[in-house]
Amino acid sequence: EPLLITTRNRLLNKKLRLGENIDMKITTDITVQNSTLPEETKNILKDYPITNPTVTIKRVNDDSVNQGRWVDIGTPNSPAELTTDNTILFKFDTTNVLVGTYFIVAKYSYLTQDYVTPPYYFTIT
Repeated sequence: EPLLITTRNRLLNKKLRLGENIDMKITTDITVQNSTLPEETKNILKDYPITNPTVTIKRVNDDSVNQGRWVDIGTPNSPAELTTDNTILFKFDTTNVLVGTYFIVAKYSYLTQDYVTPPYYFTIT
């Protein structure tokens, strides 16, 4: 029987202030859906670490009529850190960015699969 594993991610930082140097935190919850596996095996799989986390942050362009919908702010697939509970940490310096809406996307590997999170939106005021 193949492993039935799902991951769920969540961005913890939703509102940032201009001038902050903050760790962006994306949590990762792993669920094993195989009912035939023993609970001990499920717990081992849940505790297995994700690997190779990278992060991309882009600013949402308010003037998307004359320009693209988002602006790359220079973080394409930047390496991120990882905690023991599979939280992705990315040091983000808001000193030289504009006030507005941004989104963050993380990529990582778990066992033999590669995952990409949906875009998580946050604001800088």
